[in-house]
Amino acid sequence: MRRVPDGVTPVHRLGTIPAMDERIAQYVREAESFKRRLSRQAAGLDAARLQWTPPGIVNSIGWLVRHCADEFWFCFGQLSGARVPVNLNASGFPVPAEGFQPATGRPYRWGFLTFDFDRSAPDPGPTGPDHVAYLDRAWHALRGFVVDHHNQWAGKRFYNWNDRECAGWWFLDHFLLDTASHTGQATYLRKLLDTRT
Repeated sequence: MRRVPDGVTPVHRLGTIPAMDERIAQYVREAESFKRRLSRQAAGLDAARLQWTPPGIVNSIGWLVRHCADEFWFCFGQLSGARVPVNLNASGFPVPAEGFQPATGRPYRWGFLTFDFDRSAPDPGPTGPDHVAYLDRAWHALRGFVVDHHNQWAGKRFYNWNDRECAGWWFLDHFLLDTASHTGQATYLRKLLDTRT
């Protein structure tokens, strides 16, 4: 493997990763594309506009951005085993859950987690720029770990919330699809919001 010059960021190092480089590079490209699009939806919004929803829609742009950031943090924590510096419960993760899943009546199963998180962490802040910065921090942590430490997680086995054994890619791919969906929702909400003003 070639020596990476000092000061080169993980994004520029994608070509130096052996074995899984193309899959990692593709994941990074797709995730960064969704992150940029999601960031554009929150950019410049004040607190009221960030939390606005039309009748019949529950999730605001602010909630969607925070939830996607916390999905990045979730993946970072699960793959690395490191404590995550955010409160995942505040953005819709019932972790650790109590009770039963509404759709199935089965108990929640979060015993598969390999990490802990900070239940007292502050919220990202009230404005769009605050949420964009929060999303950027989450993506920077996940991207850095996925790229620079792939040998620590790529061959490791995990369990998902269905008690099925899976690879780390299961979490990355699952939440990438979820982020894609939420990016589309946020884009739609921003178009509606922009027609109101």
